[in-house]
Amino acid sequence: MQKKPVSLKVYRNFQDKKRRAKLKAELQEAAKFASEMPELAGYVVIAINQKGECGTLFDAGPILPAVLPAYVQEMLQRAVYSDPEEAEFTE
Repeated sequence: MQKKPVSLKVYRNFQDKKRRAKLKAELQEAAKFASEMPELAGYVVIAINQKGECGTLFDAGPILPAVLPAYVQEMLQRAVYSDPEEAEFTE
């Protein structure tokens, strides 16, 4: 008996669901890692959906809230450009 082909839409939905589950697990792992940092003083969480819209949660801790966007930008740039695999895509 031959299997019926799966539609591309069903396959994409299945792959999207798997990817979202993986992202959620990674987010939980990252939050756990951050919560175990010695002397944790603040945090920033930015979640992005498929449309590019985002939700933001933060506690600036010792950093002035007005300086937080520039501080986060600097930390993200350091993280992205320090990863050799990501650096290939940003050149």
